[in-house]
Amino acid sequence: MIRKKLPLSLSKLKEQYPELCNYTTEIYLDVENLKDANEIKEILETFKKKIKNVFAIIVKGQYNDKLYKKEEKGITAIKLKDKTRNYRIYCKEIYKEGKKVVLISPYHKKVQKNQQDEKIINILDKIKSYEYDF
Repeated sequence: MIRKKLPLSLSKLKEQYPELCNYTTEIYLDVENLKDANEIKEILETFKKKIKNVFAIIVKGQYNDKLYKKEEKGITAIKLKDKTRNYRIYCKEIYKEGKKVVLISPYHKKVQKNQQDEKIINILDKIKSYEYDF
C-alpha cells in the first residue's frame, strides 16, 4: 500500500545556506505515522537549531553519528538530545531519478544508552516495508 507523505519546504534552509541549492535532496514527512501533530511540532520547535543542522547534513548526503546516523540499510535516525530528553526520529532514504528522498517517520522514543528495545526493532522493520509514490 502506498503511504501518504507531506513535503517539507527547504527554501528557508537554502536561503541561509546557499551552497545547499546545488543539491536535489527532498525531505518528506510520513503523515500516516503522525499520531499527534502537536507532538512532532513540539519536537521540531524544541530542537529547531539541531533540526536545521540535521536537514543541512541530509541535503548534502552526509552522515554525522552525533546528529544523523545510519541505523540499518536504508534506515537512518535523527538524534535529538538535551538535558532531559533523548529522542530518535527515524527516516527512510530512497534514491529516485538522481535524487535522494528522505522520509521522516515521526516515531520517537526516549532511549537510554545501550538499550536493546524490541519496540525500536519493530519500528525499523515497519519503516523498511513502507512504499511511497513519487
